[in-house]
Amino acid sequence: MKIFNDLLKYNGKYSRKSLIIFVFLIFIISVGVYIVVDKESHERALQVFDSSLIFLATLIGVTTVDKKLASKNNKDE
Repeated sequence: MKIFNDLLKYNGKYSRKSLIIFVFLIFIISVGVYIVVDKESHERALQVFDSSLIFLATLIGVTTVDKKLASKNNKDE
């Protein structure tokens, strides 16, 4: 359970961005499994998968930059 606390909490509180990342990661994995299992995957399922990966990568990048800026501001004070 320590890994969930490390991943989902920031300064002792649950981070909304981290929770969204966690839920979206589960969603992307389930869509990926659906695409692999279903032999007749539709093009729209692949588009949803690709768009979700782009959204997830962007959200992870924004979260990382936000945490780095917050830690940099705390060092300056």
